[in-house]
Amino acid sequence: MRGEQGAAGARVLQFTNCRILRGGKLLREDLWVRGGRILDPEKLFFEERRVADERRDCGGRILAPGFIDVQINGGFGVDFSQATEDVGSGVALVARRILSHGVTSFCPTLVTSPPEVYHKVVPQIPVKSGGPHGAGVLGLHLEGPFISREKRGAHPEAHLRSFEADAFQDLLATYGPLDNVRIVTLAPELGRSHEVIRALTARGICVSLGHSVADLRAAEDAVWSGATFITHLFNAMLPFHHRDPGIVGLLTSDRLPAGRCIFYGMIADGTHTNPAALRIAHRAHPQGLVLVTDAIPALGLGNGRHTLGQQEVEVDGLTAYVAGERPDPLGPRSQPACQVAHDPPRACPLCSQGTKTLSGSIAPMDVCVRHFLQATGCSVESALEAASLHPAQLLGLEKSKGTLDFGADADFVVLDDSLHVQATYISGPVLAGCGDPAWCWRAVWEAPVCPAHPISVILPSSVSPWPWHTPMWQTRAVRLPEQLRGGWASGALLALRTATVGSDVRDWCSPTSGVIVLTFSPFEFWGGWLPSPLLTGAVLGTGGTRLALPLFFSLCCKAQLRKCLQVQRDRMVWAPPVGREQPGKNHLPGQGLA
Repeated sequence: MRGEQGAAGARVLQFTNCRILRGGKLLREDLWVRGGRILDPEKLFFEERRVADERRDCGGRILAPGFIDVQINGGFGVDFSQATEDVGSGVALVARRILSHGVTSFCPTLVTSPPEVYHKVVPQIPVKSGGPHGAGVLGLHLEGPFISREKRGAHPEAHLRSFEADAFQDLLATYGPLDNVRIVTLAPELGRSHEVIRALTARGICVSLGHSVADLRAAEDAVWSGATFITHLFNAMLPFHHRDPGIVGLLTSDRLPAGRCIFYGMIADGTHTNPAALRIAHRAHPQGLVLVTDAIPALGLGNGRHTLGQQEVEVDGLTAYVAGERPDPLGPRSQPACQVAHDPPRACPLCSQGTKTLSGSIAPMDVCVRHFLQATGCSVESALEAASLHPAQLLGLEKSKGTLDFGADADFVVLDDSLHVQATYISGPVLAGCGDPAWCWRAVWEAPVCPAHPISVILPSSVSPWPWHTPMWQTRAVRLPEQLRGGWASGALLALRTATVGSDVRDWCSPTSGVIVLTFSPFEFWGGWLPSPLLTGAVLGTGGTRLALPLFFSLCCKAQLRKCLQVQRDRMVWAPPVGREQPGKNHLPGQGLA
């Protein structure tokens, strides 16, 4: 709760010309915010006789509740399961960075660890409201160690535990105090697990079923004991079988308590779950689907080896596998890892190969939302609610989170028609635009040469080793439409305002962000503007591949820029200056990108 911030004297913000996700529909309405909460304009008009203190034109964009990620193991080099001296600073870093992906609240997730790690980490991550510092922390998600050895996935076997005679006391001895805990994932087939489920539920902690070999009957019994969630459906559980569907069968079971909605997490990153499986789950039980990232510390970083709790993982493109073993091409048996210390590890052909065991995701929440929308063919409203309303309902927070109803927290995300994040708000006036807290969304939207749909500038920075060319030497980031990611494409430099930021390009460019980095060479400006300066960039595609991208534009002024780009409604067409050679077919000449 945000206390008494909604005092009558607070400033009133009115967001106009927008489509608001409310009641399962996108409505052409204004959004009113005061004191960090969504305001009822009728009460404002008729009871207080007030009008808005500030109006913001949203340019027809979508305003949706802020995304809620209930399973995220870390990101941007931060591992929540590492018992460092200052765990809080790592959580704060992730809380800031995920704002650019539309996440306003999250549950930091700890994977299976020894008791001493829980005792050190859990007290350092308290529940915390969101604000200028970043997304809010709703409580911890403890995934393991009370899980199946057979379905442990990336969890280290050495630290797995089972319940002894005094089951709940065993859990307390492992975790320590539960004041900061919101979700616990366990395997319901473990002995005395139902006793633990009832005890956790009585304390307001959500119990999730996962990393399990439970059959349907055991899963149903766990639900009767109080379990309400399934951890990453289809992953780390028995596969669906027509005679015993296992935990998956809970989606359509008729033996559940009346009125009980079972929620289930889905990792819609294109790797963990086949699109056909996404469609099956969504069509079987759409009301319970909760999008999660299950992101690991490698989120936002490049390929290579990273840590996840007590394990090492190997990242290649958008896929992360458990490292340390080499798959045997002759059978399912694995060979031991190389025991020689190499620097770098990938120099050794044995070390450079990992297992086939998936180890979390490196796709941020907004990417999961877009992939889920594309894979299932569901409505935009359904995709957005799977990342906002449903996780809020799971945690019993639907009155304040995951909704834009009157009285709810003013945590919302601004999206374009392709569901790319334009800005993220927490408590109304707090702005986080695509990774830069000082980013001015109006400067981008109102730019006269800015295409509305295909491309938008997300983070400019400028540092020049050539003092006399400082205004010219700039690195710009241009977001590509989803269709062009991972391949050759034409692009554009939008002549908007610049800002110096205190972060390196690597801080905000990731293999999943679909970003082109365009850099001027100072020699191109030597002696004045050249007719068609050469811009070289790196395309960070969905596969993490870097491609050199030569772009020829006349950039003498905005008028010349308009000659390079013909923006027709929401489409961008390649139109080089007259007399210049047309680009090759890989540059999509004359083809709209909408």
